[in-house]
Amino acid sequence: MLKVLEIYKKSKFLRFGFLFVSCFLVIRSIQSLINKNKNKKKDNDKLNNDEPIDDIINKESIESSSSSSLNNSIDSSLDNSIDENNNKEKKNIDWFKLPSDIKVHVLSNQEECDLVLNEYYQSLLKKIENSKVKVDGADVLANTTESSLSSNDALLFPNCTKENNEGLDFIIGFDAEWSNQNQYQECEGYPHKVALIQLSSKTDVYLIQISQMPTIPQSLEQILVDPRLIKVGVAISQDAATIFSSFSIVTKGCVDLVPIGRLTNYQGNGLASLALNVLNANIDKNNLIRCSHWENKNLTSEQVMYAAIDAWIGREIFETMYYTYKSSKIDPNEPDLVFTLCRPFINTQFKVKVKSKSTNGASTSENGPRVKDSSIFRRMVPDNRVLYDNCLMYSPEDVLLCSISKKKVQWYVSRGLADIVSGDSEQIKIKLRFKPNGEGHSGDFYYLAHKENHCVVCGSTYKILRHSVVPHCYRQYLPEEIKSHSSHDVLLLCCDCHATMEKRSHIMRMMIAKQYGVPLENDHKVYITNSPLVKASKAALVLKKQIEGKNGKGQIPDSKLQEMKKEILDYLNKEEYTTEDLDSLVSTNPKQRNDQYVPHEKKVMEKVLELGEKGIFDFVRTWRKNFIETAQPKHLNPHWSIDKEILNDYKPKDQKVKQIKL
Repeated sequence: MLKVLEIYKKSKFLRFGFLFVSCFLVIRSIQSLINKNKNKKKDNDKLNNDEPIDDIINKESIESSSSSSLNNSIDSSLDNSIDENNNKEKKNIDWFKLPSDIKVHVLSNQEECDLVLNEYYQSLLKKIENSKVKVDGADVLANTTESSLSSNDALLFPNCTKENNEGLDFIIGFDAEWSNQNQYQECEGYPHKVALIQLSSKTDVYLIQISQMPTIPQSLEQILVDPRLIKVGVAISQDAATIFSSFSIVTKGCVDLVPIGRLTNYQGNGLASLALNVLNANIDKNNLIRCSHWENKNLTSEQVMYAAIDAWIGREIFETMYYTYKSSKIDPNEPDLVFTLCRPFINTQFKVKVKSKSTNGASTSENGPRVKDSSIFRRMVPDNRVLYDNCLMYSPEDVLLCSISKKKVQWYVSRGLADIVSGDSEQIKIKLRFKPNGEGHSGDFYYLAHKENHCVVCGSTYKILRHSVVPHCYRQYLPEEIKSHSSHDVLLLCCDCHATMEKRSHIMRMMIAKQYGVPLENDHKVYITNSPLVKASKAALVLKKQIEGKNGKGQIPDSKLQEMKKEILDYLNKEEYTTEDLDSLVSTNPKQRNDQYVPHEKKVMEKVLELGEKGIFDFVRTWRKNFIETAQPKHLNPHWSIDKEILNDYKPKDQKVKQIKL
């Protein structure tokens, strides 16, 4: 034994062989354990398979046809056991059924659909009329007439009262169904993708068969576009996007249940898991029904029940989440809790897809351009900012001209152009020593009103910044007459609200792209990359470091150096190169901006400007309306209006622009 050990110590080959054999045995044992676990999982998966029994039998029969007779007998016995187990499981599962007192309206006729939905919509409008809209401390009746839709008040959430069940009457279960692509292509005479739209109240479910109607019913469109009616569901942004692509209708007030579930400690990424965790209800998500022909004129009873449950149970899930949220509040009687819960998630895409490099060189996701997270804004913005100093400037005739900053006050006073009339710490007032050419913003209540340094949406004073109602990517192309001395469409938001609004802009961008016929995708790349220059510049950088002796990772092989030199000489088209050539290659940017690339926003604004002053006003007003609908600001200046004229009021009367120069 001792001799063997001595030989083992002296022989490197034996030591290596022993180590190799031991490693091999360990690996084999690990593999056998993994295979056993895999086999167990396969057996469990077969026994707990959610696929229909017929599909399982078909799969097993296909596999058994290619095996031996012994395997055939084993497979057939396994099929029988799986069949029995699945039947037992399906019998044991207590599938959720719609309560008997819930009325399901299957609407395939457009006139009938308009009558039924109009009655439902009018009942909601009456409840809104009986509520009051709170605008920065002032109670204003929410009129619902057509003329009042232009005001801010008609776009804000109504107050939650006992009469409207704490606002839950304004919550609508929402879903949409469509056939898969192959079935959609087979469907003749139906040009749209969405076949069925489901709406649900507490007591009624409406199944609207859009595929059987020539156009979308007007009452349905009114419900979809009304931002005061909150539509809840899972992956609801996908449903809204599909409806928009089918009918060019923007569904407003969409709220996904998944993030609300996480806020209220209910886990689940799908409707079935949320229903189980929130309501302890098992809903049958059978693929045979889910992927069936929803464009058929006569829906089966299984289809009707499936569609009705999807819409109704989504609303029930939200209601349970709401009461959980309410019980967690310090003050359960806090007003408008329903809308407080919904506000951060309105019209936001919860599922953000994996980001990838787009073809035009910009980093994007499948849902649109990349949006900065609120944490990025927080790092950039100081904690407590004072953006409004609210200093007042008067004319020699004591006419209030405008509100200015302290920096501007110092500018006027230091040049002897104005005197400080009141130097209170709260508000500074100055009077001009000369007669101004115009009246400034005199008479404009919004510009002269005292502006608070807080977020107009949530009221926070922490890390506030200026937010452009019309995004800067569009605003930069507006005429100077509109942008100069005009802050009506620049509001203060906190970082969180600003980031949320940026995420919500994807719906508006889609709508604008379709309205003006300018796709979001671009045929040209932002930058053109000179590939030979990239290789030559990299080689030049390496050779430059080699000359300077800065290559810290050892010597580069001569063959590689010769290859790099050849790349440089081929690019320069020279027989020899100098250090100046290397410096030039290193400093040259291989990416050059593509002159043929025109941003989507610029193309849109070119078409907007072609429409003249009215076209610009309509464009700006659309963004203002979108801000009110999606942000639902609670602390907005009551004098701010979506109908504010876009022409600059600051210019002197005799120099005011009567027509925008395009």
